[in-house]
Amino acid sequence: MNRIGFPAGQYRIHACVFAAACVACLAASPPVWWEGEDATVVPEQAKRFCPTVESEGFSGGRMLHASMQKVPDEGVTLRWEITTPGDGVYALWGRLGYRPWSSHQWRFDDQPWNEFGTSYGFFEFIKVPTEQGLAEACWAPYANVTLSAGVHRFEIRIAATETKAGFLQSFDCFALAREPFVPAGRFRPDDTIPVNVIPGTLADNTWWPLHPRVDAAQQPAVDLSFMNDAAGAHGFVTMKDGELLFEDGTPVRFWGPNVSYWQGNLVYMEHMAADTFAAFLARLGVNIVRIHVLHAINSLIDDTRNDTQEFDQGKLDRLDYLIAALGRRGIYVNIDLMYHRTFKPGDEVGEELIVPEGGGRRGDEYNVSWACGAASFWHPRVIELNLELYRKLLTHVNPYTKKSLAEMPQMAMCTIHNEQSIFWGTSNMRRGRTAEILDEIFAAWLARKYGTHEKLAAAWQAPGQPSPFDGDENLDDGRVKVGTIVMGAHGRNARRAADQVAFLYEMETGFYQRVIAAMRSWGVKCPLITSNWQGGGNTTRLVLQASTLGEVVDRHIYFSRPVTMLDSVGKGLPMIGFDQQAGRAFSVSEWNHGSDGRYMAETVPLMATVGAVQGWDALFQFCAGTPTWPSGLGSITPGHYALYPFAAMIFRRGDIAQGPVVFERRRDPAYQFSSQPESRSETTDPAALRFRDAGGSDATPRVPAEVLAIGRVQNAYVDAPTNDLLDTALIARCRDATNGVVSSAAGDVAWHYGGAYVLLKGARTQGAFGALAGRALACPDVTIMTSNAHAALLVTALDARPIRSSTRLLAGAVGRAQGNGVRDPRTGGLVSTPPCLIEPVTGELRVRTALTNVHAVSYTGYRLARVPARRDGAFLVVPLAGQPGVMYYEIAE
Repeated sequence: MNRIGFPAGQYRIHACVFAAACVACLAASPPVWWEGEDATVVPEQAKRFCPTVESEGFSGGRMLHASMQKVPDEGVTLRWEITTPGDGVYALWGRLGYRPWSSHQWRFDDQPWNEFGTSYGFFEFIKVPTEQGLAEACWAPYANVTLSAGVHRFEIRIAATETKAGFLQSFDCFALAREPFVPAGRFRPDDTIPVNVIPGTLADNTWWPLHPRVDAAQQPAVDLSFMNDAAGAHGFVTMKDGELLFEDGTPVRFWGPNVSYWQGNLVYMEHMAADTFAAFLARLGVNIVRIHVLHAINSLIDDTRNDTQEFDQGKLDRLDYLIAALGRRGIYVNIDLMYHRTFKPGDEVGEELIVPEGGGRRGDEYNVSWACGAASFWHPRVIELNLELYRKLLTHVNPYTKKSLAEMPQMAMCTIHNEQSIFWGTSNMRRGRTAEILDEIFAAWLARKYGTHEKLAAAWQAPGQPSPFDGDENLDDGRVKVGTIVMGAHGRNARRAADQVAFLYEMETGFYQRVIAAMRSWGVKCPLITSNWQGGGNTTRLVLQASTLGEVVDRHIYFSRPVTMLDSVGKGLPMIGFDQQAGRAFSVSEWNHGSDGRYMAETVPLMATVGAVQGWDALFQFCAGTPTWPSGLGSITPGHYALYPFAAMIFRRGDIAQGPVVFERRRDPAYQFSSQPESRSETTDPAALRFRDAGGSDATPRVPAEVLAIGRVQNAYVDAPTNDLLDTALIARCRDATNGVVSSAAGDVAWHYGGAYVLLKGARTQGAFGALAGRALACPDVTIMTSNAHAALLVTALDARPIRSSTRLLAGAVGRAQGNGVRDPRTGGLVSTPPCLIEPVTGELRVRTALTNVHAVSYTGYRLARVPARRDGAFLVVPLAGQPGVMYYEIAE
């Protein structure tokens, strides 16, 4: 017997069949491929400025490095001769080097020139080691082109500018693909990728290199696009009683990724890439995408102007097309209106809000971007410009949908201000006239409250303390400044701090009320989000309360340490659940676990499971870096995406039940504006979790973090001190502190924090994730045995029946990942590069089912080969052999 539990001879036979099937499955039409260094350079004298840079990290071992100090009048043209195998539409991709967004023109034969530049998406950014240092390389999709069979000329032209300025651009290789092309570092789809284990990592030579490929000849086994109705089929998204519903009453939960201008420029990817991206996400069970960072300079703003009041029309077209492409796949959008908006001289906002040349800082901690964000709450000109930009975007008619965003049911929610609060703007982010404006508003507010400086002084003066005023501050003269004082101030500033906090809270809520009213007047119908971040210290609770002005309360959370989150319920991403609000929908629009592949198998199912138990409404992982399956360890790793289908079933379909309210923190005004500490930590219960006893005072014990695994946790706002709700009987029933286990109220989740793993026991989705090695883990219809130290093994019914009666099941087997190595010519050592190495998941899966037909399925969702399963009574025993490329198993009739 071998390690997967059936005769060795039988294993060898099936291994041969499997290998042959893999070759047959993946031997699709290879792309036409040509190397950058093979270019003919015109004019000839420019060729000496185009040397090649050598590295194992480049296709063919070299990359063309084209640079000149002065471009000749006729420009510089690079030419290649290529041969296409047949007539058809080809997707053109290029792997580019230094400053890949640099502008150039391209064409085939004598067709019109096409522009390439910052409007394009860039994927798989890596650093390639060379003798001269680290060089950049990334893939960019150019466009779909129609070509006949035969020889063609491909040209890139770098035109002379008015100043005849020089250029530096690098070209590694290009590909023309008639079938879906998935980049995998420097490798061609038909290459054999070497395994180069980097010393000191977890990987060994049994790990396989990820080489995502598509088999266009078969229908994928993993395709959850059936879960998505046409966008808008049920009307606009609404919020009622704290839940998201469509207008026709259909409940909805949203699951998907972010796309960002800063992460691969996916917001403005070429049309062909947008279509690929939408189809890719729908297959994985995604029904929403958050579109992030639109209004930064160099993003959607036209950067050629001296102001920031108009959009770049090329980028706007690509954004419009992306939204339309997503809509065609039943995928909704969350539009993030404002983040890192800065200004130019033509905006007339004041020098302190003008972005300097070369970046957002000015030699100290003053960050212009953050200053502009803070000023948006009070600066009249900034508010005017922002509202006008919001209006232009939301009322602009998309030529591909024939509707504006305001008119589109596809816009499921809209965020007013990403990661910002007025409480952040009261320190060193205020200067010049911007600071004076806020001080004047504050002085007027104090005058309305106190009338005279004498009365203000009497109210602010603390017994036995120095004067609370600085310098020549005098309310009668209209001079009282907003300082850096926040909640919790002591001594002479204690009473002044209370007024300042109340004033800033009124400013923040007043701003949101004004923007919400304006958006409704423009016809925006979807639920709105105010912001999604913290305040400063204790003011976080006021920022959270201000968030309830929108229909959706939204938060962000990251867990950056490369350790498991499963050995404590009060650790990492689930802790954001303590910010949920009664009577409002709840979303987490940015979350991720920086695990560098070691714990990627737990992140997605954990958030889906906690979100389902808590009754959250939307989850957006940060951040997609490619329009298709990634091959490296970016923000969303290969293992994350592989588990999206199971997350869709757990969270969207509701395979894990929502729990009852187990803890409700009831917040009254006296507490909200008090100086009582309130903080959040990744590893300890926050002070905010103390609950009030019958006497109404804050008392121990703290609320155990395990409540997050039992049932719903939320905050409620009350007019006077009121006892918190804590269901101690339910906690006692669900928590086994002795053995380190907590179960959900419905009994379909068992979080073994003592063993750092989670069992799922829903009727339609079962399995385990976390530290699984050496355990026989039994769910009602699924039993798991594996030697993998950290993995996810999950089974879900694709036809919505219970597992035991389903006619088609999908099993997922995801382990760990580490970077593959490429040699650094400077040191002789290895550095990490995509495609990454994937740990094979081995063991045995026992499923209670009458089904008998099992296929191993690739990471990209295609059947590879039959798997020799056997019966054991009511159970089907599926051996997990850890074959290269396999992350799924299909079990069918």
